[in-house]
Amino acid sequence: DVSLSQGQHQKKWLEYRSVTPAQRELALAQIATHPCPPIFAFAVVDLEGDLTKLTATLDSLKKSAADYPHLLTISFSVSTEVSNGDFEAAIHVTRENWIAAINQSIALRDVDWLGILHAGEELISSGVLLSGLELLNAPDCHALYFDVMYQHADGSHGLALRPDFNLDYLLSLPSVMGRHWLFRRNALLQAGGFDSCFGENPEFELVLRMITNKGLQGLGHIAEVVLKAEPPPIQELT
Repeated sequence: DVSLSQGQHQKKWLEYRSVTPAQRELALAQIATHPCPPIFAFAVVDLEGDLTKLTATLDSLKKSAADYPHLLTISFSVSTEVSNGDFEAAIHVTRENWIAAINQSIALRDVDWLGILHAGEELISSGVLLSGLELLNAPDCHALYFDVMYQHADGSHGLALRPDFNLDYLLSLPSVMGRHWLFRRNALLQAGGFDSCFGENPEFELVLRMITNKGLQGLGHIAEVVLKAEPPPIQELT
């Protein structure tokens, strides 16, 4: 349709990428035959005390859990209101201790994978389902990233179809390639968790530490749009 903008075309494309009910049933049936389907935990971080954004992210996780039930949500917010019972598994944090709180929390959870989301970001349910399917046969993978749809301030959308792993690209564009990763819990704990000194982008620092310790083996890319997020500031280009 030539009347659609580029962002509208991309949104339409994403709708066409969604799995059909029949495909969903087939995927769930295959996952159900696996003795240990991957269990995801998502740490939802709210450092602004914006409960509207936090709720939007948590609602997207609930929708994702309806498609893929092996999913745990933990909220980390500077707002004291998260402890009022309306927010599942909510932990009150400060801007100084939120990374330490995530490390402590994931050490106590019996999950396979951890991802960090920031309040306002929204998971795409079919992306989580397909990620679970992909990881059934990836025992050697200890960290991976996925594709993202960016939501701009003017309401337009843009796709970040990230390439397969490239160290030069990671180092030159950490704001794009160093965010939105999933980490295998055991590998994360073996690496010592996230470093509280890198609050702006703890995922990027952890990926570099894993590369230093283990090389490039075990890093993966799921070529599916799993998340809607605001575009990152490309500080390295300014």
